[in-house]
Amino acid sequence: MFGTRKSQTPIPLLSELEAAAERRQFRRISMPVFFRAPRLRNLREPVVDVSPSGLRVYSDDPMDVGSSLELELFLPDGEELRAVVKVAWIGALPPGSAALYDVGFEIVDMDPDQRCQLNAMIDTSG
Repeated sequence: MFGTRKSQTPIPLLSELEAAAERRQFRRISMPVFFRAPRLRNLREPVVDVSPSGLRVYSDDPMDVGSSLELELFLPDGEELRAVVKVAWIGALPPGSAALYDVGFEIVDMDPDQRCQLNAMIDTSG
């Protein structure tokens, strides 16, 4: 998937309780949104869920909490959005999962018009 890791601190297994406690004030939805980190990977990867304040993805690469990167988001209607995100949390997934890590990104910078577009997509999805 993507990312580099500065420290060698082990990433703990993310328990269901920790994952539930991590839920933000905004409703998260699951829909066919994809992302890529242009400076790190060329592949589009699926987003697990998205909210107005962030997104959750699976990754095979460990990342440091607090690290930032730019993402491109690909919406179901074909629109492309750009956002600067930071790693809000990361947890190891159990063996046999779709990836090694469950990663939560907080959106820290996004064009206001694109943020409105993302919010409208979320509002109309359920």
